[in-house]
Amino acid sequence: MGETAVQKPARQLLARDERRAQLLRAAATAFARAGFAATSMEDVGTEAGVTKLIVYRHFASKEELYRDVLSAVSQRLHEEFLCGLNLPDSERHGFMSRSILIVARENPDGFRLLTTHAAREAQFAGLSQEFAEQGLHTADLMIGDMIPDATVKRWASKVIVGYLVQGVLAWLESGDPDRDDEFVELATQGLLAMFLAWADHERVPEPLRRAMAENARAAGR
Repeated sequence: MGETAVQKPARQLLARDERRAQLLRAAATAFARAGFAATSMEDVGTEAGVTKLIVYRHFASKEELYRDVLSAVSQRLHEEFLCGLNLPDSERHGFMSRSILIVARENPDGFRLLTTHAAREAQFAGLSQEFAEQGLHTADLMIGDMIPDATVKRWASKVIVGYLVQGVLAWLESGDPDRDDEFVELATQGLLAMFLAWADHERVPEPLRRAMAENARAAGR
């Protein structure tokens, strides 16, 4: 009997946009595992199940690829945050933690790159800082005049951004995805409790004031 030839599984053909998205996810995993310097385009291809030639067809360089991973995650966070912000008041409860968690669940390694690893890479520290500043600016706008002391407001903005990002990062490590709704509620209650301690209650809009009062009653049980 002749030997039976072992056929390799055919590589899946994807549309260009789908292949690009696949490569970005694979790159995020490879970079998060070994860092920028220690990761090659071949490593990214291996993670994606393609050759490095395919990777180079979509990205001219490793640096471009890393930047595009960061940009893609940042854009998704922006999209989800705007979506939550535009919800009716009755549906906005928890939207800040939820919007971040949605993106982090979609691409956990990409989220870790943007929020943690990129700041340690000299080529990308500027992008990481830009993302952080955008978060602080957003927090500042949302606080408005509810914290009238400028120094306290700047401090509160930094604490809020750090609380939201670090909370999601910690939940990615230890939380059960089936309990994500519970995490969102816990994180939101914690955020409201902090803000209650900092804000001038006379400047807080009535819907938020009611939510803060309900949170305070729940904490006193």
